[in-house]
Amino acid sequence: MTSVIEGEVIPRLLKAYRHVEPPPHVSARVGSQADGPCDQDVDTFARLLVSDGCGAAMALVNRFRRDGVDDDAIYAHLLDPGARRLDDQMNGLGDAFTDVSLATERLHRILHELDRELLCDTELRGLERRVLVANAPGEDTTCADLMVAAFFHRAGWDVVEAPPVETYDALMHLVREDWLAVAHLSVSRPCRVPGLARGLEGLRRASDNQNLGIILGGAVVRGEPSLAARVGADGSALTGPEAVERAEDLLGAATGTC
Repeated sequence: MTSVIEGEVIPRLLKAYRHVEPPPHVSARVGSQADGPCDQDVDTFARLLVSDGCGAAMALVNRFRRDGVDDDAIYAHLLDPGARRLDDQMNGLGDAFTDVSLATERLHRILHELDRELLCDTELRGLERRVLVANAPGEDTTCADLMVAAFFHRAGWDVVEAPPVETYDALMHLVREDWLAVAHLSVSRPCRVPGLARGLEGLRRASDNQNLGIILGGAVVRGEPSLAARVGADGSALTGPEAVERAEDLLGAATGTC
């Protein structure tokens, strides 16, 4: 498996970014300093994660910070879209990334390191602000999922990050273990959609919170924005910041503070 990933999968990912010119030692900025990261910076960041590992990608992040771009802008306009762009490229490779692979784990570790570097010591704003960040059963954690969890952390939420599971029964067990205000479920593959409505019903029944809010995210939702309403979710989010905004709205509606 390792030789296949190193010999075939990684080169195919690199080929996907062949249109991005290599930055001169990450010293010259591509976008506007005042506006923060631009779309080409996102491409550069994603390519660096694949081709050069954590060091070069972190150098790009640190250059933005030295130039005065605040961490919120770096998260929202570089890390979050970069993670989603990588996930989209991996989905395009088909079965090579059906299970958690060495390459996927590497990308996740890099994003986790960036998260630790930038994450402030955020004080929790109450245990009623607890969110489950999970994948549809049968799917692996994606880079974008890590960013969703990071945005919730930064907003003061108590985040329960679910490991990959194979059944909704396993997710229901996690829901029973903790009182949750919101569950964010990522759906990356169309084949997971048929069982989604029944699965969400099960999560609601398993929860101690009769007002459990459910938000859908992931590649399938980006391609079909109406999916959330069709399967009985309370909303959808295409980005990490949107996920937090939807959760805040649901919490406010449940507590009568909106």
